[in-house]
Amino acid sequence: MIQNIKSKKTNIFFTRTPFQLFNAIEAKNRFHSKDYNILVYLYDKNNKIDKIQFENLITKTDWNQIINYALTSISRIFFYKLYHYFDKKYIDTIYTGSYMPLINFYINRLKPNNITNIDDGQNTFLVIKNIEKSSHYKHKGITKFIEKLFYIDYEYVNTINFFTIYNIADFNINNKFILNDYRDFKNKVMDLPVDNNLICFIGSNIRNRILKDSNNYEKYIEWVMSKYQDNTVIYVLHRYEDYDYMINLAKKYHFKLQRFNTILEAAFLYELHKKPSKLISLSSTATKTLNMLYNISVEIYQINQNDIKTKYQDMYKEVYNDYRANNIPVYINKSIES
Repeated sequence: MIQNIKSKKTNIFFTRTPFQLFNAIEAKNRFHSKDYNILVYLYDKNNKIDKIQFENLITKTDWNQIINYALTSISRIFFYKLYHYFDKKYIDTIYTGSYMPLINFYINRLKPNNITNIDDGQNTFLVIKNIEKSSHYKHKGITKFIEKLFYIDYEYVNTINFFTIYNIADFNINNKFILNDYRDFKNKVMDLPVDNNLICFIGSNIRNRILKDSNNYEKYIEWVMSKYQDNTVIYVLHRYEDYDYMINLAKKYHFKLQRFNTILEAAFLYELHKKPSKLISLSSTATKTLNMLYNISVEIYQINQNDIKTKYQDMYKEVYNDYRANNIPVYINKSIES
């Protein structure tokens, strides 16, 4: 239970992914160092990678209260049990990067003074697009039943604030935003050495999720690696990428595989203890964050629009446009055919 905190503002940080936690830490340290801060981290019970990355990040900063909640088919239904941890009278700001029913239940019930979206990679663009279209998370089946049962309303999303690395001023929304420049984390990496012989290829969870044909992923790997045959390249696996699939490509195209125990944004500092000379990727928004954090040059190799599933095409247009707007080189290979 929350202790005697009437003299302090209380903020709740709901985090569904390790990267959301990374951004929650930045927000806490920048805006709420004197407040009472509650971290709630949620992870699928069978997802050991997320749990490890959450726990490694949590050790890097202090929280007044930490609540972990393992998600199962049962716990997703009985999530209201967490309610006794919170006192709605003192909730100033709720931070979240996810709008699942569990989190929406507490936002609806606790009615904080402010609700702020923290980045979760490309999902920030999805949230913005939903606001533009006034189309918020229309669920089906058991999820829709739970929303009706607990009177969960998504209308508040139209008025949330954003704490983001993206300049969203050009979007057709009226939401307030504060630019996240990672000033707190940057202070920790100022003196990190550079390995001039190392290039990091940042992986993405796109082969099965984004591409129309997962077999096309190899074409893009071959194209990118043809540019770096004389370099030492480490391919940094996304936490959901298939290791067995990628190890075969690594042998074929002569690169190394790496999977960190913490999120990539923190891994150069806490695990690699150095930074590479360049970052390359097909689409990972982590490259933009890493460029900001470590001042490493970035090159992006664009996936052709006709290789992307229709429902993700608009989002990826925005992703690649954002790279260009930030003067990050984006290369296109029109000779790659689907």
